[in-house]
Amino acid sequence: MTAVHRDQNLDDELLDALTDRDADARADRALALLDAGANAAATSSGQNALSILLGAHDELGPRDGEVFARLVEAGANVNYRERRGDLIMKLIVCNSAEEEDKRELYDAMFSSPRP
Repeated sequence: MTAVHRDQNLDDELLDALTDRDADARADRALALLDAGANAAATSSGQNALSILLGAHDELGPRDGEVFARLVEAGANVNYRERRGDLIMKLIVCNSAEEEDKRELYDAMFSSPRP
């Protein structure tokens, strides 16, 4: 069986894109990198793509739910425990966004095929 070669640069760029302060640029960059083959399950410094997206911003951007759902669909671990010990669900609950704005995040969490 041949191992799939992943481009670490794409993975690093994805994690960096998730910290972009410009919400539209963040979504455009992240989605384009996922389309290009970036690994949604990548981790760095005790964070995964989901914890970076949720932890890097005080408020959710208008397309962060779409990005979150796409990351989950592409294999990001919804049960990841980030470096402070928090689970992704706790990061969602503690986010300052209105509950209605979190709906897409909850939908993605609960539709994940991961146990």
